Amino acid sequence: MAVRSPTSGPEPLHRRLQLAGASNHQSMFGTQAVAAGGSVRRTYDGVVAYRPGTEILVGFPDVPSAEASEFADEVVAFARQHRPLGQVGWWSMDERAVDDLGPRLLARGFHWGWRPNWMGLDLTNLVEDNPEPEGLVVAEIDKDTGRGLGDLPYRPVASDGTAPSLRCFAAFLEDVGVGTVMLHLSGFEGESIGGIYDTAVVAGSRRQGIGTALTVAACRSARELGCQHVLLNATAMGEPVYRRAGFTALGEAGQTWWMPHETLQAPPPPREEVVLVEAIGRGDVSAVRCALRAEPRALERRFSCGLTLGEIAEVTHQHTITRLLTSYKP
Repeated sequence: MAVRSPTSGPEPLHRRLQLAGASNHQSMFGTQAVAAGGSVRRTYDGVVAYRPGTEILVGFPDVPSAEASEFADEVVAFARQHRPLGQVGWWSMDERAVDDLGPRLLARGFHWGWRPNWMGLDLTNLVEDNPEPEGLVVAEIDKDTGRGLGDLPYRPVASDGTAPSLRCFAAFLEDVGVGTVMLHLSGFEGESIGGIYDTAVVAGSRRQGIGTALTVAACRSARELGCQHVLLNATAMGEPVYRRAGFTALGEAGQTWWMPHETLQAPPPPREEVVLVEAIGRGDVSAVRCALRAEPRALERRFSCGLTLGEIAEVTHQHTITRLLTSYKP
């Protein structure tokens, strides 16, 4: 969906902040793609962001049902033309479209991903007095000062002038880099929004307050740059880190799907597989019966999306198809 509030009435604050977080993600996808020498295609109120040699991210398009299969084919064809890639990701905030879009993506080899776990912080509630290791230094880094951080996920596009909306911060103990975080600035309905990304601390330095210190440093920068809210998508490991800085849960909303490198390198699914998986997603009992009569061994194998037919029916909430598959006898 287009990541903006509808005009039918005011959204509850938590939903508005979820949409603001999605909008910041959409902007981040495009900014990183351009900074990495790639491209951004804006379509259906979303983006298709290409980072050469890395990934393609489809960010929150609002695709009509009648055009969804064709658009998915276009995205997959574009990805195959630009291999090698690590992955293709597809993000959606349209809860109503998930059951319609999801099967079309599974049919083309996407794997069912995770639901974004949104968290938000009103910067007036930033908690800045958390414990941290003695001697910890957190500083904004640029393309030059960020060198020597070893395997930390530093993104040199930050703070080098090519992407002014990006800021990158690193944590150092005894002049050794032990963690990084990124801040991305964007606008949403007239408000400046900060987004937190890629918070990472080396394994040997975790559980000491370094992740929280990095988060606080990025939030301070966002506050100085005029933001009222900072938003993020948290993992289970990261959620306690952000809570210590004052973030609160906004709830899960939306859905992601991912096509891994191995699927991109393999031949595309045959047309009959695409038709069958889409039929399951539609709950088309007749079409599924017909496909099983033609290929009964389909019940026994995993498809390009990594799931069996029964698992596809389950994840797409097609319970009638689940019962059919469970009781089917060739």
